[in-house]
Amino acid sequence: MRYKVITVYLTFLLLLPIVTGCSMLNMLGDSPSSVTVTSFKVIASSNLAPNFKIDLHVFNPNSSALKLDGLYYSIEIDGHTIVEGVSNDMPTIGAYDAGDIELTATANVFNSLRLISDLTRNAKEYCSYKLTVKLSLGMLRPSIRVAKEGTLSLRDLTR
Repeated sequence: MRYKVITVYLTFLLLLPIVTGCSMLNMLGDSPSSVTVTSFKVIASSNLAPNFKIDLHVFNPNSSALKLDGLYYSIEIDGHTIVEGVSNDMPTIGAYDAGDIELTATANVFNSLRLISDLTRNAKEYCSYKLTVKLSLGMLRPSIRVAKEGTLSLRDLTR
């Protein structure tokens, strides 16, 4: 019995590098995909928290299709996470192709109030933003992580 357990264990240890090596061969030479925000709009809401429609455009610069399993996203403004969410309704982006993803998100009310409080206490002309997107490609492939950072002019937003 002990011999059988050792044999199974050693077989597993020998096959593990082969299986992971084969799955990694598919990723060699892959260029990183990119994600851009094409639209960010406030939409009607039935509760206190505003809802947003966020449109993302995903580029696949590789020779194999990009089968997306799911997506996690967050939007921070001046360090406050205002919008955060997940989606599993994902398209497959063909080889050397691009596709659109439409998300509906609800704002975090408490963090939004903290942001408004900070902005009224500290009169600033600009605030920083950060969009983080994690695209899941399944168990054997690493996730694609994209982060976009920049500044927003508060003066331009109030015009």
